Amino acid sequence: MIRGYLLVHPGDSYSDIRRNLGLSNGTLSYHLTVLEREGIIQSQTRGSRKLFFPREARLPNDGGGMHEVQLRMLRAVREIPGLAVTDLAGALGISSQLALYHLRDLAAKGRLRFERRGLRLRCYAEGSEPWDASLDTPAPKD
Repeated sequence: MIRGYLLVHPGDSYSDIRRNLGLSNGTLSYHLTVLEREGIIQSQTRGSRKLFFPREARLPNDGGGMHEVQLRMLRAVREIPGLAVTDLAGALGISSQLALYHLRDLAAKGRLRFERRGLRLRCYAEGSEPWDASLDTPAPKD
């Protein structure tokens, strides 16, 4: 169950996994420790958060200090310019409120812009950043 979740949501934090799977602290802590020890998953510490990935996933570079969700958002907006906030949130499996929180932060940093089209707020990537190349690198094959 946890590995399957991480295949769909690579880079989620302990809190995200616990909340979304509805597991207790002890249960999740035990299983993450065992999965990591056995090499089924891997983790990366970013700031005060520990992010978890399936073994076959490529661990992201720093990404300019961006949250993993923000990196995934930028990748999606680059692939589909004009993506609506609600569609982006649905594709990433997060709430529209959380998506808008991260998107506003990215807009404030100049990494994307918004355009209102009718009732929908659409997103467009801005510029080319050094982290762009890391988003295009495929995960290594074992």
